[in-house]
Amino acid sequence: MEKISTAEPLCYQMIRTPLGSFFAAATHHGLCRLLLPGQRSWSPWFLHHFGQFPVLRWNPILERTALQLNQYISKKRREFDLKLDLRGTCFQRKVWNHLLMIPFGKTSSYGQLAVQIGLPGAARAVGAANARNPVLVVVPCHRIIGSNGELVGFASGLQWKRLLLGLERIGSS
Repeated sequence: MEKISTAEPLCYQMIRTPLGSFFAAATHHGLCRLLLPGQRSWSPWFLHHFGQFPVLRWNPILERTALQLNQYISKKRREFDLKLDLRGTCFQRKVWNHLLMIPFGKTSSYGQLAVQIGLPGAARAVGAANARNPVLVVVPCHRIIGSNGELVGFASGLQWKRLLLGLERIGSS
């Protein structure tokens, strides 16, 4: 995995929302990290992918992220229109790009997503890639459910998955 130059600005911002403060980080290429309130395990991820920590600095991508995230939470936005700088393996990026194709208010299963990417036996690998999604909510990994329709496997906890799906008026079992 290629790390970006330390000369490239890596910026972060805490985004206040009715659900709490989200941690967001971006390069000039796009949003690279979005964590739900309460998640604080961002330091090792930045060192691994960028070789540096982000600095608190204004970035137009972060400003757009804050606006769109609050619109989504207040049910005034169904799709995000943000530049993304997704850092991961080729397989992970393939999974994340397919997650972006799942429409607002719809769900898919790990198995269905594996079929869509051309690897029908890779449901577990899809689940592992889902768990490493660096841009939660914007890349809608919360829309992936078990093949039996149950809510399963959300790295941030099923309470967040229920809440996010509830914002989209999807059943919460």
